[in-house]
Amino acid sequence: MNLIFVIPLTLFLAVVAGFVFLRGSRKDLAISVGAGVLISILDLWAISQSRSSTAAIGVLLIPFLASGTLAIVWLAERGRKANSRLKQILAYVGYAIVFCGGVWIVKTGFDTRARNAVRDEQQKAFSNAHKEKRRSIREFLKASPGHEAEKLEEFIVQHETDDLWIAAALEFDQVQPARLEKIAATKKFDLRIAGHIHTPSELIERIYRETPNKNYIAPTIARSKNTPVRLLRELDQNSKDRTLDNAFVENPSMPPDILERISKVANAYQMQKLLENPSSNCATILNLEQSSKLLEVYYQNWLKERLPTIKSRACEKPG
Repeated sequence: MNLIFVIPLTLFLAVVAGFVFLRGSRKDLAISVGAGVLISILDLWAISQSRSSTAAIGVLLIPFLASGTLAIVWLAERGRKANSRLKQILAYVGYAIVFCGGVWIVKTGFDTRARNAVRDEQQKAFSNAHKEKRRSIREFLKASPGHEAEKLEEFIVQHETDDLWIAAALEFDQVQPARLEKIAATKKFDLRIAGHIHTPSELIERIYRETPNKNYIAPTIARSKNTPVRLLRELDQNSKDRTLDNAFVENPSMPPDILERISKVANAYQMQKLLENPSSNCATILNLEQSSKLLEVYYQNWLKERLPTIKSRACEKPG
């Protein structure tokens, strides 16, 4: 059931239960339900301020939070009107708990917003600094045409203790395999090195084996033309939910049989990349030709313009 409907349903059932099982005025029940609804809204707002992928889990707890608030406020309303001094004191304690809980939820939401703002500023500053460093390196290399690789190696040696400069330098194709091996030893730039055009196959596989978070680095490795075929097949076998297919179709070193599998269920993006991939065989192209009939007219026309030439290349008989 959609979580959007869980909270209203829970509150509705709570109201029904109140009318059926609870004694006392309906005003008490209305105040209690109102408190539960308010706490739920505040909690939803606080959760919505978070950018964490796991923040939505908090939505599952809202029905319990709403029900608990409803129960505390209802008991507090009953206790406040009792003759017992102890019950009156406990009633105000209940009010205080609910009030402090609401304040804490609001504070948490604003704290999250503040952290997001600081993080955004930090990321913006880092991005601007990275762009400036990349521009500086580009200008540095332009000053020595024909000797870019040597100059970049010299530059990296001069700045090897500065991670920001190294990160920017790794975006240039002139970084040589020997230097990539040395940088990889620092364990700081695995993602950038795995996707570099000159990274040796052995280094790519070693990075993958030694990286704790394989799901994070797998798309980059699946996309690299230098990734060994045995590792590509391993990634394909491990990708049960087919999340790596978008990376596979971009890899010109991908085994044709894997591309053929993807072509049977390819979406518009994957079809485009499969047509551009030199490893796509005749069976893959024929699958795309059949599947294209299910696409929107725009993509059908786009494919029709390119299919004849690509089909002729992929399906021509040798000799």
